[in-house]
Amino acid sequence: MDTCSNVMTRNPIAALPKDTVVMVAQIMKEQDIGPVPVVRDTQSRKLIGIVTDRDLAMKVVASGHDPNNI
Repeated sequence: MDTCSNVMTRNPIAALPKDTVVMVAQIMKEQDIGPVPVVRDTQSRKLIGIVTDRDLAMKVVASGHDPNNI
């Protein structure tokens, strides 16, 4: 039986809390992915959250926010 550790992506690309919405969307496009983990800093890579393509669609675009200012 496979476990999560057998199928997970090791050392995934990640965003930092200070990264802009546009930067995260560009990561999604370049890497052809939907979710982007958010880590505290590049040294510890402690996971503090995740941004999904749905988050961007619903919380930014559908809410009428300017992605360049978030």
